[in-house]
Amino acid sequence: MKTDDLINALAADGAAKTSRPGRVWSLGLAGGAIFSLVMLVLTLKIRSDIGAVAFNPRFLFKFVAAVSFAVPATWLAARLARPAVVAGRPALLAVAPVLLAVACGLDLWLTPEATWEAQAMGHYAPYCVTCVPLFALAPLGGILYALSRGAPTNQRVAGLFAGLAAGGVGAVVYALHCPDDSPLFLTIWYSLAVAFTGAIGAFLGPYVLKW
Repeated sequence: MKTDDLINALAADGAAKTSRPGRVWSLGLAGGAIFSLVMLVLTLKIRSDIGAVAFNPRFLFKFVAAVSFAVPATWLAARLARPAVVAGRPALLAVAPVLLAVACGLDLWLTPEATWEAQAMGHYAPYCVTCVPLFALAPLGGILYALSRGAPTNQRVAGLFAGLAAGGVGAVVYALHCPDDSPLFLTIWYSLAVAFTGAIGAFLGPYVLKW
């Protein structure tokens, strides 16, 4: 059998494995996110001043940045569920870094220089780099399951995007507890945590997604 014929057969088999891929992705991602949210409520709790900060631009920006990263990463991972398909438009992942750069610039302009280091270090940096990946595990499992219902030919890259997407979801969940709202803190510690989750996905991809 020629390589092209094999790929076409795999693509047809991947389509047959799930007649509703959108539903599988929705259930996997939403199920993982809900599980992580429940775990947050049962363990760390939602921050006590949530009512007071609900409309604070700094607080809201944490979710904007995380979602602007999670959504394109999920889309890129979903594309790779089909065999011989390249991710396409990885530049979409640059949206969140651009937003973070703008926010940091504004923050540095509007706040005294003496506060910059304290804002960047925050109060709970070790918790951030630990909890974001932990709250990303359930979404990562859901996304990897959805990917396994397809036939990705580049399992490592697919796993990487799955990990980045799950890291974005984990960041959204942890942001409900995190008292550090500075864009400087977000850029350093949340980004590090999401990158670590991406590395976990890249490591697991070849094992979980192999045919």
